[in-house]
This record gives sequence, C-alpha cells and structure tokens, in this order.
Amino acid sequence: MKLYFARFGGLVLYLILIFLAIKLSPVFKPFLFLFALTPMLLFQATSVTYDTMSIGLSFLIFALVLRYSQASRKMTLVDLQVMILVLLLHRFAKDGYVFFPLLFLIIPKSNFSSVKKAFIFYSFIVAYGFFLYYLPNLSWYNHINSLDLHSFQPLKKDFLHSFPMNLDIFLSDLGSGVSNIFSSTLHHRQDWFSGVIGRFGYSYKTLPQFLIIIHGLVLVLLAFFSPEKRPEFKSLQKFSILLVGIISIAAIIVGFYLNSPVGATSIFGLQGRYFIPAIPLIFFALYNQKFRNAKWEDSSKLVLSIYSVLVLLYTVNFIYDEFYI
Repeated sequence: MKLYFARFGGLVLYLILIFLAIKLSPVFKPFLFLFALTPMLLFQATSVTYDTMSIGLSFLIFALVLRYSQASRKMTLVDLQVMILVLLLHRFAKDGYVFFPLLFLIIPKSNFSSVKKAFIFYSFIVAYGFFLYYLPNLSWYNHINSLDLHSFQPLKKDFLHSFPMNLDIFLSDLGSGVSNIFSSTLHHRQDWFSGVIGRFGYSYKTLPQFLIIIHGLVLVLLAFFSPEKRPEFKSLQKFSILLVGIISIAAIIVGFYLNSPVGATSIFGLQGRYFIPAIPLIFFALYNQKFRNAKWEDSSKLVLSIYSVLVLLYTVNFIYDEFYI
C-alpha cells in the first residue's frame, strides 16, 4: 500500500511540474502537453524513481528559458532566485544533465537594465553550471555513502567496471573509442528511440512499432506546425537550445560508454528514457511561425486531447496484457 501512495505522490508531483512548465512557457505549449503525456513519461512518473522529478524539472527549466528569453521580459531578482532553485533541485534529482544551466545564456542582454548586470549574470551561469556539477558530491552523496547501505564492488556480473581505466583506454586510442561509440549508437538506435516513447519495466516490453512511429511523427508535426500566435524566436536562440540538447545526449552516451565494463567496445546499460529531458530541446529547432494552418489552430486542442486519450488507453491495455495476464 505504501508503494502505491509513493507512486501516486510521484504522479501528482510530475503533473504539478508539467502544469507549471506549460503555464509559464510563452510558446511550444501543445508539444510540451503531448510529450508530457507520452506513455513512457507517464510510466516513469508513476514509478518510485528519481526520473519523476528529473523529467518534470527539465520541462520547467526549458519553460523558464523560453519565458526569460522573450524580448519583452525583464529579468528580476525573483526570476534569478527561481532559476537557481529549479537548477539546484534538478541537479540533485539526477546525474547526467550538467549542461542544462547553459540554456539560460540565450537570454538577450537587452532583458537586463545594464550591460554590466548582463555580463555578471552570464558569468554567474557559466561558473554556477560548473560548480553545480560537483555540489551533490560534496553534500548529498557523502551523506548517502555514510549510511553504508551497500559495500562497493568493482566486479558486477563478472565484469570489471572502472571509469578511470576506461578513460585511459579511450584517450590512448581516441579513434577507436569514437568509432565504438558511433557503431554502438547505430546498433542501439531503435531500442533507444523506443525507450523514449514506450519501453516498460525490467523486462523492457516495447509498444508496437507502428504506435511508436506514429507518435514520433505526431511530435515532429506538432513541433513544426505549432498552433500558436506568438513571437518568433531568433535562429541563434533556437540553435543554442538545440546545441545544448545535442551535447546533453552526447554526454550521456559517452558517459555510459566510459562506465561500461573495462575494454568493452559496446555501450552497456543505456536506455532511451535517459534522453527524455533533452528531447524538447531537440524538437524546438523545428518551431516556427512561417508554416501555419488556421483550421489546425482552431481544432488542435480537441484533436490532441482525443489522440492522447486513445494512446494512453491503448497503453494501459497493452501493459495489462503484458504484465498481468
């Protein structure tokens, strides 16, 4: 019973964070709505895992970046405090997304009362981003390790795991290491893509391929034909957001490669759900105001609501058949 209360609490927290993200974001609301209701994201939201907070806060960071980067928005002390709090919670929630603070660098200097304040703000974000990476190691992780919940074992399932050893091997033969990462990425690409949409449980039951492809295409079309009447973002801003998304995904892939068994030529343990926080950053590159359709703008809310309900009903039935029958 306690486990179900924990899952329900996680879902409530996730929905609150997603609601705030959609509410605060000046654009891209339909995409955030549909992607947040993607089966895999809701599955993680109802699990007792740090992904619940990590994914929800990632949406909120993205929404705050879009909000603060608007030309009509002037940065205040309260905005800075909110930003710091969200970044802190996000960093403590889960490893792997250290580049997210760099998103705030797209805020134009015109949003500050002076060039000096803008320079101080940008410098603070860069310095804070690097410091933030080590902050959990200096506080939270030390407390967890002091509990001695389990003894460290370098041998896991008959494999030797050592990040320093793998890093030495990688740097000594950089060409082979990069080649291994690319070949492994190509090999696992379908599983990773499926893991973003719907790949459930420790048995990794995957939604049917047709549904994964359809949902992926709907997300692409929704990002491209966004039914919103909002100001256009500058190309440099969109490119910067895209770059942070690409770097974040690349860092996750390289990190898992270096944490694989020593000497392994393939990536071990990486799942598509780890890419979820960076997906909105990638899709935002498609956002535009040049291609619009009046009929779609009028009917989008109803269509997206019906589509989401149908996909989730199918997913519930799929999970019940796979796990409980």
